Amino acid sequence: MLNAALECWTLNADLFQPELARTTWVKAKLLDTLGETMKASVAFKVAAGRIRAKLAPGDRRNVRDLTDEDFDNLLEYRSR
Repeated sequence: MLNAALECWTLNADLFQPELARTTWVKAKLLDTLGETMKASVAFKVAAGRIRAKLAPGDRRNVRDLTDEDFDNLLEYRSR
């Protein structure tokens, strides 16, 4: 389901940046939980962090310090 969501969001990535950031973050966490290669998990976390940095330019925290709430807060209420 996450792959399908990422496909949908990337069809219009400029419009769906918050959703794309959050879904990418969730996929990174899932890969980490499943014990997938560290490289895959880190790649998705970095990608999510870069998208989020564009949306919250004042927040200079490292991607390792971000939480689910940081990504949830990017979304409009109707998208949660």
